[in-house]
Amino acid sequence: MSESRYPTTWTFQLDERTTRMSLVPTSSSQPPVPATPPAIRELISTFPASSSTPSDVVALLDVSGDLLEASVIHYEFAALAVEKALQALELAMRFKVDQSPTAGMSRLIESLRKGYSLRPELDEFLRDMLRLRNKWVGHPRGAVTYPMVSAVSFLRHIYAGVVEISDLS
Repeated sequence: MSESRYPTTWTFQLDERTTRMSLVPTSSSQPPVPATPPAIRELISTFPASSSTPSDVVALLDVSGDLLEASVIHYEFAALAVEKALQALELAMRFKVDQSPTAGMSRLIESLRKGYSLRPELDEFLRDMLRLRNKWVGHPRGAVTYPMVSAVSFLRHIYAGVVEISDLS
């Protein structure tokens, strides 16, 4: 870990006690591993990606990954990582249906439904993400902190959704 990338490590040294506070899921055949910034970065590198994803969307996903990585030290950043990933999902929809910047997420989903043949699972996923954004992320009373395992799961699914939307034809 470089001190320039993680300035709080100057006063807060990661050790076995701090890395055992959060676990990062790996796969069903492997046990979870202690959450460290390198473990998070390695895990994020396994998330779905597509060359057809617009660069602005990729940039938001990169910020989301950086926030998740930093959440090992500041756990509140996990919720921000999910919020940025949801913004990336919304932007991917906006690029796909060419809606105005003021169109809301529900309008974007409706435009996607009209313009593309969505798999039922993708349609359900988008409705779930709309509810997540509206109830948990989008309202101050609903702002939550996510355990690492939940945040990682949300991000993996959102990355996959962004890829599927980007690849729609």
